[in-house]
Amino acid sequence: MRTKILALVMACVMALGCGLTAFAAEPSMVDAEWTDANTAEAGLVEIPVVFETAGTADAVSPFRLDSQIDFTDGARGDYIPDCGFTPTFQFWATGGSWNTQVYFNVKTSGGVNYGPFGPVNANGSNYATKSFVVAVPGGNWHFTAYTNDGSSGITFHVRQIG
Repeated sequence: MRTKILALVMACVMALGCGLTAFAAEPSMVDAEWTDANTAEAGLVEIPVVFETAGTADAVSPFRLDSQIDFTDGARGDYIPDCGFTPTFQFWATGGSWNTQVYFNVKTSGGVNYGPFGPVNANGSNYATKSFVVAVPGGNWHFTAYTNDGSSGITFHVRQIG
């Protein structure tokens, strides 16, 4: 009986001792006390990351937020370059009637086809959004669209919103 009590006391002391040590090792993260001066004192240094892309004006940006493409129903689609790791696209169409349904297809820079997404009305009264997660962020994403009734005179729009 004595050994059981001693084992229980030792287990409690060890559990309490380990818990206090782990708790005491955590830094205080009170928002009012945490400033850039504290970051410098802790030895943390911020290093800016610069993405270099030859021949582009946006060499600092890994993707082009709010890039938009517009193409007509006779075109074979269009491309958006450098969409990033987690792009979100908005799809809509104009120039048609409310009862013409438009569907969009997406081909990632890695060559994977997705779709159809939609339908959206061809008169611009609604839109669809779709998010993706990819391992390789660079390259051109290809977008195509078609209608349910073969209507002509429609302009398709794709914008990267995220």
